[in-house]
Amino acid sequence: MSEDKEPQPIWRQQSPIDLVLGTSLPTTFARDYLVIGYPNADLPGRFKSHNFYFDAPPPLTFNGQEASLERLHIHSPSEHRLDGKAFDFEIHFVNPLKDSSGDSLRWVLCKRASRGFIRGRRPPQDTHPAGRHRGAPW
Repeated sequence: MSEDKEPQPIWRQQSPIDLVLGTSLPTTFARDYLVIGYPNADLPGRFKSHNFYFDAPPPLTFNGQEASLERLHIHSPSEHRLDGKAFDFEIHFVNPLKDSSGDSLRWVLCKRASRGFIRGRRPPQDTHPAGRHRGAPW
C-alpha cells in the first residue's frame, strides 16, 4: 500500500471478506439500531437473474435511516469466510436506504443441516424469507 493511502475500515472493504474471530472486537448497539419490520407472512416477488425482488419490499430502520428489503440473492459456497473457512452458502439481504445515500447490505453465513434443511441462528418459522417458490434451492 502506498503511503498516501490510508487503510479502509472493514465496512468500506469489497468482497470477499475473511472475518478473523481472534482479531474481532465485540461491540454493542442501541436496541433500536436495526429495526426489522418484516411481516410474518409470505412475501411475493419474482426472480430476475440470480436476485429475488420483492413486490412490496418490507421496511426496516438502520441506525435511524429508513430502508426496505428490496431483494436477496444466494452465493454457494459462501462469498465471505469466517477464519478462512467457507460456509455451504450465504444469503445477501440488499436494503436500499430511502435517502439514496447507499445500500445497507446484511449477509448470513449458512450450513446445510443433515436432513437438507437450512440451519442457522434464527431460522424462519414456516417459510423462507422470500416466500414459497417452486424450484428454489431451499
